[in-house]
Amino acid sequence: MTQVARLLFAAAFTYVVSLGAGKMLIALLRLKLYRSEEYFFGFVLGSAILSTLVFVLTAAHLAYAGVFLVAGLAIVSLAAWNGAYRFSPDRLPPLDISWRIALGLLYTTFAILYLKSALLPEIQSDAIAYHIALPARYLREHGFPTGQRNMMGNLSEGIEMLFTFAFAFGKHSAGAMVHLIYTLVLPFGMLSWGRRMGLPEVGAGGGMLIFMSPIVGRLGTTGYIDVAVACIAFAVFYMLAIWRENQSMAPLVAVGLLAGFCYAAKYTAGVAVPFALGFVLFHRLRARQPWLRPVIVAGLCSLVMMAPYLLKNEVLTGNPFAPFANNLFPNPALTVTQERAYWNAMHQWAGVQLSQIPLEVTVRGKLLVGIVGPVFLLTPLALLALRFSAGRLLLLAGLIFLLTYFFNIATRFLMPSLPFFALTLACAFGRWKAGIAALVLVHAFLSWPRVIPMYCGSWCWRLEHAEWRSILRLQPEEEYLRSHISEYGMSQQIEKNVPPGEPVFGLQGVEESYQTHEMIVSWQSSFGDRLKTAVLTPISSELQPIWHLKYEFPEKAVQKLRLLQQGSSQETNWSITELRVLRQGVELHHAPQWSSRTSHNRWELPSAFDNNPVTRWNSGQPLKPGMWLELDFGKEERIDSVVVDCGADQSETRMRLEFESAPGRWAGLGGEAAVQRSEIPPGLRSAAIATLKLNRVNWLLVNDHDALADDINPHPEAWGVRRVATDGEWRLYSLNGSN
Repeated sequence: MTQVARLLFAAAFTYVVSLGAGKMLIALLRLKLYRSEEYFFGFVLGSAILSTLVFVLTAAHLAYAGVFLVAGLAIVSLAAWNGAYRFSPDRLPPLDISWRIALGLLYTTFAILYLKSALLPEIQSDAIAYHIALPARYLREHGFPTGQRNMMGNLSEGIEMLFTFAFAFGKHSAGAMVHLIYTLVLPFGMLSWGRRMGLPEVGAGGGMLIFMSPIVGRLGTTGYIDVAVACIAFAVFYMLAIWRENQSMAPLVAVGLLAGFCYAAKYTAGVAVPFALGFVLFHRLRARQPWLRPVIVAGLCSLVMMAPYLLKNEVLTGNPFAPFANNLFPNPALTVTQERAYWNAMHQWAGVQLSQIPLEVTVRGKLLVGIVGPVFLLTPLALLALRFSAGRLLLLAGLIFLLTYFFNIATRFLMPSLPFFALTLACAFGRWKAGIAALVLVHAFLSWPRVIPMYCGSWCWRLEHAEWRSILRLQPEEEYLRSHISEYGMSQQIEKNVPPGEPVFGLQGVEESYQTHEMIVSWQSSFGDRLKTAVLTPISSELQPIWHLKYEFPEKAVQKLRLLQQGSSQETNWSITELRVLRQGVELHHAPQWSSRTSHNRWELPSAFDNNPVTRWNSGQPLKPGMWLELDFGKEERIDSVVVDCGADQSETRMRLEFESAPGRWAGLGGEAAVQRSEIPPGLRSAAIATLKLNRVNWLLVNDHDALADDINPHPEAWGVRRVATDGEWRLYSLNGSN
């Protein structure tokens, strides 16, 4: 019960602080809103302010529960002193009493279901992997880690900052409770919009279509962020509608802040910024009124909310848009190839074809993880809403926010566009109240948790029965977590056996929310990818440096050498395990005055000169003509051969060896390389472990499905490691094998 009380306090405190901050901003802007609008915009605008404040405190390494408590109480006190918690007496036209009663019963019924689910211990995959795991880490370290080796931590984290605030008081399930607030608020915002537009039943119907949607019930009660993003996106649209009525400057400030907060909450929701600016520009030009100042005001306010994440990524990675746009902003954190692999995994979800998406996201839910509900099969009827001005705007907004869906076709990525399509579908019925009511009732029946399994796929992500003993923590939380998270046992073994502060490397990771160690996962950073190459080289014939390209020529004095790539392949990166320079059969050792440069991925270039058979320089992006790698001796050296060691995966490589014949002029040297094949170098396993240790990684996590498992699990002594713990399909190894 104590944990439940902490969760309720965390959610209530976050809401009250946000509402106070938002109401103070509304008063400061002299923004004229109706009572219900003040509740909606007060919370959404206030959550943007609170999120930014938490970001600043975290960046300043002040992420402490005590600091958050003082900051929150200061906001509440200031808001109370300024009378911010008093609301406007002006009200929008009411909804019919019969609708209020019916919808109130439906809303209360589903809200209770959602509250029960949100109070459960957090177990959802992305939540415990990063949405909650990263806030937990920020609080442990009291700030953002400077050595960021998890690409998910480079995503914009506007909602995660709210989770960080709430986590300080309610721990792991506090994120779900904050997300629940957005879930509960969104339908009221949609209803309020409908009342302002003179379409109260449309607003009520659309709000309930969203609120009772199975995917919303599941998402909005977990530590995910998608329903919150949808709420903020709708707030942008709603505030634009308010600005359109009087075109004063105050709503534009709110529009800009909300649009920027969309970007801060989720990159793909950043489409709200061009949508808002385009909307303002269009209406000003249409009215033949000055447009520059309104667009600049909205744009600058958007930038205020976006800037923290742009600056953070620039400082920590060198790429303001990390983990994306690595081709435009090369950096040591992530390569172009890793970024492309991530994109491909996202938009080719489970091999689903475009023609399968409509049924998959509405009634099946097996492949795309969740459903919005069968009634959304009627979405084409939304075209009937084109006869209303409000319907046309809703459809336009829905289509714009739908544009980014195809970057990731999982059902939850429909969320930013779903409020608009729900309202448009209700708007298609016009003022036929009975039609809207029937649609809502059918949707309520089909969205009831016990009905959904009758038609959806067996693996559809949906609300499941929540037992009170788990909700109230009468069942020990650890027992619940162990039975619902397959890797939880290993995460606790890591917590038990690995000394504090030491990272653990794995080809795949375990949940990080409930343990305190950094998990370095192979695909989440360039650093992780380098470690993956090291541990896989001993068992992969493709990676082992058994191919030697030897360029021979009469002894010549040169200062600079260059390898120029002439091959092309979209499937392979150019990589070199070792570049050796010889004179009369004797290798010249790297001297202090030697330097090297490359056209691509300069941060990994030392790996081509470290005499380590399990490390390699790679271009970080697909092989293409014009890539080059240059070695400068600092003075003329007499040499007669150059050897390039590489793996069998370099079959598409076509290299030309050149020397600088005059400043800035290059000439061929040695002609075609002679290709030689050698035996597998000895000691690759010990070299791999030594490489991990050299990078201050002393712990290795192996899953039975990893490529590494069949070699290391039966014979850990061959690798010089010691098995410390086993749990299910997981093995934890200490690289200090003799200890």
